[in-house]
Amino acid sequence: MEYKYIDFHCHKKIPTPDKENILPIYSLDACSRYGMVEIDKDDYFTIGIHPWNFTHDLSNEMLEIIFEGLRANAENKNCLFIGETGLDFKSKKNTSQVEKQYLWLVRHLELSKELNKGVVFHAVKAHNEILKCLKQVHFKNSVFFHNFNGNRFEINQLLKFNSYFSLGQNLFQKNSKIVDNIKYIPLEKILLESDDGYYSILEIYQRASALLNLQELKLKKQINDNFKNCQLF
Repeated sequence: MEYKYIDFHCHKKIPTPDKENILPIYSLDACSRYGMVEIDKDDYFTIGIHPWNFTHDLSNEMLEIIFEGLRANAENKNCLFIGETGLDFKSKKNTSQVEKQYLWLVRHLELSKELNKGVVFHAVKAHNEILKCLKQVHFKNSVFFHNFNGNRFEINQLLKFNSYFSLGQNLFQKNSKIVDNIKYIPLEKILLESDDGYYSILEIYQRASALLNLQELKLKKQINDNFKNCQLF
């Protein structure tokens, strides 16, 4: 059986001929502030309000309008999950921005519960805070930590929920935590992504195979199985 390269979190358009070997799941930003890739009507996608948007002066009224558009798109059968949403605490200079990130993260979680879809997280120095939010809203659906670069302790904490770890460009950074900690993620919880980075999804599969000491074909099969299973909640 021929397995495709699942690209779980993709911002760059995949040429049609390449779709014979690659299945992209496009990540769309409801604000379109960072550019939204043009997708075909049969493409799979996720959609959310990226936390970086809250560094800008978007009024609550405008955010409500954007969120209604997000909701309409999220009801599309080809929208697999909500997000990316999350918390980015790389810089905490503006308290109001942090508060907005929390507020709209919860709104995404509520929508996810309503539509019975999982959530894709952008988390920078914020894994503990996201865990607290998940506990507060009694979240049961699948959760996905895109571009994950955590340590063993964070992996174990996140596995208390139905968590999946989408790995990508950080696999090539020698000083990244995930290079040393990928071995602690259960194989059935791993996904791979190209994001908006330099390395292609094929190169990322090759790198992950090497780090896991696993044949690439076996890894492709595992991730195809993971992708099917993560939609069953």
